[in-house]
Amino acid sequence: MSERKKPTMKGPPAILVRFVGHVAKRCPAVLMSLFLVACAGIDGTDGSGRGVRLAPDGPRVEGLRAYLVAGMAAGEGDPRAADFYLAALADDPDNPRLLRQAFLSLIIAGRMREAAGLQERLTRSGEGGDLARLVAALRDFRNGRAEAASRQLDQLEARGFEQLIRPVIKAWIIAGQGHRDEALRALSPLDSRFGLMNYAKMERAFLLDYFGDVERAAVAYKALVYAKGLTSLQPVMSYAALLQRTGRAQEAKAMLADMRRLYPNNDFLEAISASLTRGERLKPVASKPEGAVALLLFRTAGDLGRQRAWRPAIVYARLAAWLAPRMSDVHLRLGALLSAAGYHRLALRALDRLPSSDPLYPRAQRQKAWVYRQAGEQEKAIAALEQYLVRHPEDDEAW
Repeated sequence: MSERKKPTMKGPPAILVRFVGHVAKRCPAVLMSLFLVACAGIDGTDGSGRGVRLAPDGPRVEGLRAYLVAGMAAGEGDPRAADFYLAALADDPDNPRLLRQAFLSLIIAGRMREAAGLQERLTRSGEGGDLARLVAALRDFRNGRAEAASRQLDQLEARGFEQLIRPVIKAWIIAGQGHRDEALRALSPLDSRFGLMNYAKMERAFLLDYFGDVERAAVAYKALVYAKGLTSLQPVMSYAALLQRTGRAQEAKAMLADMRRLYPNNDFLEAISASLTRGERLKPVASKPEGAVALLLFRTAGDLGRQRAWRPAIVYARLAAWLAPRMSDVHLRLGALLSAAGYHRLALRALDRLPSSDPLYPRAQRQKAWVYRQAGEQEKAIAALEQYLVRHPEDDEAW
């Protein structure tokens, strides 16, 4: 057999990749100068229609220069980075480095349909890695292709967060097929891994609730809710919902009162308590397999965010939003993560996804003012906060 020919690297050499990344992190002023140099003197009059415009009436950028601009745009938190990487990729479509960077940039920008299309190309090139396999698994899961999703998950390497993600997603795939005991057994790999056992307990509680095993689910939820060092309020919501629908609303109110004493001024707890008092029906957070997996990805994003691993955290949050686009918590977290990573415009777009009727809307509006401030747009920050306070003068925290 002939030796496989490696793809020709028409685009950026490795040393250039490292250089752009180093400049983006260490020397933003130099970065902007390079950005202007890269954009200067571009002749967009060839009529080819390739590349991407820096401005609506400006010249097109393609090839190596598009790659340079992409790296600089990413370093500046510019959401157009994905477009520049795609322009560079059009000039060198088989370049695995450009494929990976365009793929990642599309996910960060929330353009999941385009990212899923690139995933197939990455997989065919043999350069996809675990992220591409995870996106493929979630795509199949969303589209009801359980066996295909399981095959993709089996290819994930059992390291890092993949140790958690693989068994939990497989458990919910099995749950969606109606197999309770098999779904519960699928979580057993987590029981022997220090640091993941609490995740296993939480997912088992959600699974028992999903399958209608009310008493066992109630015991599991209570143990989680009152455990020392509660890391997620999601079991609180599901426990309250379970108590309410089994005729124990007063017990649910007492539990929520305990939680509000432990975690004062928490918008999430306040909203649940208010809904319960009004007699509104509470819903368990894991009422569907897709929502349960989205919650897993959401928690993973939070764990990574606490470690200040901003971009991996954003990726997991974007995957969660892909599965559960109406989950307001995800958009709120995306706003915080994107802002922390310097993607201020993307952060504002994420926060704008919360409607004014959402219980977390006040928090999102306060966060928007903070994002504007972080972006150096003080006037917009003041205007956003002023507009919010006119509508919510009762919010002492905002004052």
